Amino acid sequence: MIVIPAIDIRKGRCVRLLQGRMDQETVFSDDPAAMAIRWAGHGAQMLHVVDLDGAVEKTPCNLDSIRSILRSVEVPVQVGGGIRSLDVIAMYAELGVKRLVIGTEAIRNPKMVKEACRRFPGKIVVGIDAKDGKVVCFFQSAQKFKARYATLGFNDSAKLDEGAMWPTAYALKELTPAEEERIAALVKKAVR
Repeated sequence: MIVIPAIDIRKGRCVRLLQGRMDQETVFSDDPAAMAIRWAGHGAQMLHVVDLDGAVEKTPCNLDSIRSILRSVEVPVQVGGGIRSLDVIAMYAELGVKRLVIGTEAIRNPKMVKEACRRFPGKIVVGIDAKDGKVVCFFQSAQKFKARYATLGFNDSAKLDEGAMWPTAYALKELTPAEEERIAALVKKAVR
């Protein structure tokens, strides 16, 4: 097992959010690069950096901090948050980011993820957020989420439940083994 320390960045600072709530943050450092150096000094084999503002704004927002981290450490860095296009993926790859974590966009736009995997082999990771044992995705409305859920081959909209992370979060209730197999098959198909 590899433990990958996470550095969550909001407004250029290292933070932890309470239950994913942007209004409930604890600031750990005003210097994300110093935190990265600290984790690397403790033997981290990779760092997971999250642009929290980017996740909300749907575009990278903490590039200066991420660039500083990349200049400061030699361990590989993976980045998530606000990665919604091939152009953003290319920009991060050019900066030297080892892996790019795509979350909600993987469900919204699986064709983009497939193309990203083709163009950037070995650099794309699909992240699945969970809360209380449920998969959490972010959509503008429950209707859009239900429509996408159905296109993935799941028809039981009764399994949908409002999440508590943000007002636009919707979560699947716990998956059945058959649904888990279906998701695994979709992921395998997407990366071929």
